[in-house]
Amino acid sequence: WRNLTVRQPLQDLLTKHAGKFGVDNETGDTSKGQFTDAAFHKINKNRSRRFEVSGNVKYDRATGVDGYDGAHTASVYDNWYVQRPIPQSDMQYAWITASAINNPTNAVLGYQQPNYKRGDLASDDIIFVSASDHVAYGTLGLVFFGASRKALEAQATRNIVEAVDFVGMNNNITEPIDSEDNILGNSEMTYVADATFRGTSNYINHDLVDWVLEDVPPGDAFDRGRGAILNGIILHRQGPYGWPSWKQIRTGNHPIVRKHKKENTISFTHPKPAVVLSEQLISYAEPVVTSKYSPMVHKIDMWLDSDHESTESKFVKHTYANNIVKFTKRTPVKDQPTLEEKFGKNTNFNLPSPPTSMYKKINTLVFKENVPPEHNPVKSLQSVFYRENVFPKERYTYSSTVRGRDSYECSFWREKKSDRVLYKQENSQHWRVSEQSMWPLDERRDWATAASTGYGGLSGSSQAGELQNNYTIYHNVSNANAHTHVTAACLLDYPRWEMDPPTGRRDWTNIKFYSDQKWEAPEQAGKEPFTIDYETWADNMRRVAKDFSVVPEFRISDHMPFY
Repeated sequence: WRNLTVRQPLQDLLTKHAGKFGVDNETGDTSKGQFTDAAFHKINKNRSRRFEVSGNVKYDRATGVDGYDGAHTASVYDNWYVQRPIPQSDMQYAWITASAINNPTNAVLGYQQPNYKRGDLASDDIIFVSASDHVAYGTLGLVFFGASRKALEAQATRNIVEAVDFVGMNNNITEPIDSEDNILGNSEMTYVADATFRGTSNYINHDLVDWVLEDVPPGDAFDRGRGAILNGIILHRQGPYGWPSWKQIRTGNHPIVRKHKKENTISFTHPKPAVVLSEQLISYAEPVVTSKYSPMVHKIDMWLDSDHESTESKFVKHTYANNIVKFTKRTPVKDQPTLEEKFGKNTNFNLPSPPTSMYKKINTLVFKENVPPEHNPVKSLQSVFYRENVFPKERYTYSSTVRGRDSYECSFWREKKSDRVLYKQENSQHWRVSEQSMWPLDERRDWATAASTGYGGLSGSSQAGELQNNYTIYHNVSNANAHTHVTAACLLDYPRWEMDPPTGRRDWTNIKFYSDQKWEAPEQAGKEPFTIDYETWADNMRRVAKDFSVVPEFRISDHMPFY
C-alpha cells in the first residue's frame, strides 16, 4: 500500500504538462507574473491542435449515420509519458508565421503535406509573401508608384501593375552598379516634384513607372509614395530578411559580384603607399580562357641503340607557356600590383611547387647537364617550334567588346520598306528631305498604284530613295520663284516627262514624269543587302572566330585637322 500512495501522486505529476517557462500549470499564472511552484518535470508542453467533437453524439436511424452537435479546436500537450518532436505544426515557426499570407488549416493542425498533383510534390499549403506591399498601379493610362495594396483595395479604377519583388528585378526600383569602385546605388536619392502629388526619382525605373506619388497625409487614397522608395531599395537589395549572417557570407549573390562575374572582373584591396591603415581598390578584367599560347614542339635526333650508331628524328609536343603564365600580362602601374604579382606566385597561398616542366627536362638532355653519355638518349636538337598570338591582346580575347561592334546600327537597310523611311533627314548633298528612304534605290510610295509621279516640291515627300527622288530636277511651280530653288541630290537616270493632258502650250502645272522603276533585286537574287540586325550578320563569324578581334578602322580623313 505504501507504493500506491507514492506512485499515484507521482503518476499525476508526470501526467500533467508543464506550464509556460517550466512552472506548474495549476499553481501559477505566468500571464500575471505569478511564479509559485516549478513543474515536476521539464518536458516542454509542446502544444498541438486537433479537432474534437463538441456536444452530444447523435444517431440518425433513417440514414444509419452517427452525428454530433458540433466540433471545436482543442489543444493537446506533451508530458513525461508523451514526448513528440518540437514543434507540432509548421505554423509554430516564427519565421513561417511572419512570412505566410494565409492561415491554412492543415498546416495549423500539423505539417504541410505533399501536393501529388505536382511533379516535384512541393507543398502549396502555405503561401508566402513574395513581394512588397508597396506597388505600382495604373490609372488613366499612367503608372504611379508607392500605393499600398490596402489603399488600392477600395480603388476600383486603380489596378496593380507591378510590386517591388524580393529577387532584385528592376521593374520598379533600379540603381546603377559601379563595378570599378564596387559601389551600388546613387550618391543620393533625388526627388523632383512635377505637381502637388507626383514627381520623379533617380531610383525609379521610369521606363515602366511614369510618376512617384508625393508624401500625403495618412489615410489619403494616394498613400505614401515617396516614402516607399527607401523600403523598395532595401527590398530590392536584400529581400525580405534584411542582412543576416548567411547572406553576408554568400557574397556571390550580391549585384556587384554578379556584375564582376558577367564582366570577368577581379577586384582586391592593396595597401596605399605611405598611408597607414589605408587601402586602395584595384580591379582588373581577366578573360576566362586564353588561346594565346600554343604547344612547343621539339625536333630531336634520338639514338636507336645503346652503341649510339643509328639515329631517328622524333617530335616532342608539350605544353610550355600555359604552365608558366597564370594571369594575362599587363603594363605595370606604380604602387598597383598586377594579378600575377598578387596571386600568381604559389608562395602567396602556400601551394606546392609545380613539377619540373618538359621544357627543362629536354634541355637537361640536349645540353648534357649531369647526364652520363651512355644514359642520354638524345644525340642533338634539330629545331624548336613555338607560336603565340600577338593580336588581340590576351586580356581582350573572347571579349564582346572586341569580337563585335556592340553599338553598330545599320544606317542603310531595314527589312520592311516602311521601316526604311526617314523623316526630315539630310541626303548625300546635305539637303533636308521631309520623307526619304534610307535605301537609295527604293521606289516611290505610290509606284504600284500611280503610273507617273508629279513634281515633288522643294523637300520631297514620295518616300523614294535618293536615286529615284522627285525633287532634284523639277520644282514646285505653284511657287512663282520655283526655278530659283534648285534642289541638290543624286539621280539614277533622267525620267521621261510630258504634259498631262497635252494642251499644246507650255503649261508646267500639268507635267507628269515617268520611267521610275521598282527595285526588285532582293526578290530576284533571293538575298537582301543586309540581315535583320548586326547580331544575325555576325553570328557565323562569332562561331568560328571566338578569339578574334574586329580590326580597328583608321581613316586619315578623321584626323586631317590635326595633321
